[in-house]
Amino acid sequence: MRLETSKQEAGDLRVETGGGQASSLKPQASSLPPAPSLKPQASHLFLLLLVFCVALGVRVLAWQDTRFEVERTQAGVTADYKHAARAFVAGGPAALLSRTSPLADPNTLGHPPGYPALLALVYAAFGESDEATQLVQIVADSFAAVVILLVASALAVGRGAATLAGLLAALSPQFVWNAVQILPDTLAALPVLLAVWCVALAWQRPRLWKLFAAGALVGLSVWLRANALLLAPFLAVSVFLLYERGRRLRYALAVVAGAIIVVAPLTVRNAYVFGHFVPVSLGAGQTLLEGIGDYDSAGRLGVPSTDTGIQRMEAEQYARPDYAATLFGPDAVWRERARLRLGWSVIREHPLWFGGVMARRAASMLKLERARRVGARPPISQALDAAEAKAPEWSSAAAELAQGGRSRRPLEFRGTRTTCCACRTESRAAG
Repeated sequence: MRLETSKQEAGDLRVETGGGQASSLKPQASSLPPAPSLKPQASHLFLLLLVFCVALGVRVLAWQDTRFEVERTQAGVTADYKHAARAFVAGGPAALLSRTSPLADPNTLGHPPGYPALLALVYAAFGESDEATQLVQIVADSFAAVVILLVASALAVGRGAATLAGLLAALSPQFVWNAVQILPDTLAALPVLLAVWCVALAWQRPRLWKLFAAGALVGLSVWLRANALLLAPFLAVSVFLLYERGRRLRYALAVVAGAIIVVAPLTVRNAYVFGHFVPVSLGAGQTLLEGIGDYDSAGRLGVPSTDTGIQRMEAEQYARPDYAATLFGPDAVWRERARLRLGWSVIREHPLWFGGVMARRAASMLKLERARRVGARPPISQALDAAEAKAPEWSSAAAELAQGGRSRRPLEFRGTRTTCCACRTESRAAG
């Protein structure tokens, strides 16, 4: 046996045996791959933090500018969510399965219980505070902008385009406005975005658990809002078309299974508490009728376009005055199914008209949602409830009011111009 050292590579030993066969022995260290550079990971992390900070900053500024105005947006719906959240706080998770809890009121079937449960967690940690709820939603929506960047990166989009997508979501006035409202709209979008990210990751490296997680995340969104109920089947169809034979059916079923496992407990709970099969919540018939009424401006179809109109119509139609008080009160499930039957009958009788309505409705989705403009004046930083409880202070001139004003009886200013500090307006004092 003879040992030779290669001239081309130091440390490369050639071993020649008696049979004339030669083999090469290299040190183990030379076969290790070079250490990966940390610069790409660090720069990617910087972009994620940049998008999150921009989104968070914009939403905090919008919250500071509009926090006393969001209460006027769907105030009745917000009040229903808060009422259900108080029931969770009082009865705990067991209230969801109790037939005597306020959550067993049929009026609570108008919305899934996920958002009230989240409000209850916020109330338990910080007290019943709209500010705390809004800040939680702001953080979640800021993370949603980051997820959009991650989705674009997973789809092999350029880093610049992915960052631009995240920044556009961070700066979107519509997303910013929805984030500060006491409504589940912005929270329900986050699980859907995470589901899309899981599908994008599974496209790069197929794993069954990623697609199962995508379906489960869609189910989580359904707990917040029922809008995503049919998203899981459509997502499963897209997965079925993306993958080759032998794996497509298994992956599509994983998406559906994940959604069913998360949503099924809610369906079982509704059947137990209310005695009816309600997959998530009620409201499809109401929404269908009001949508038809919105586009029937002449009123020739006789379909109401508001909640109150539906309640009055049902009270007169069924001779039940108590129906006029609530939308989902007595006989909630039966009334909702009757609304669906009425809506489908209108569609069958006027298919061309309804097709045109749907086309216009789809075209309207291409328009940006209305959002509140940022005020040019400094925002109101204190609620006006405290000022309404105080007696006004009267001054004979604006200059005197600016110096602090002095309390006088209104009779002293009979027939003279006075300035009220409570409303900062001038008026003619009357006797």
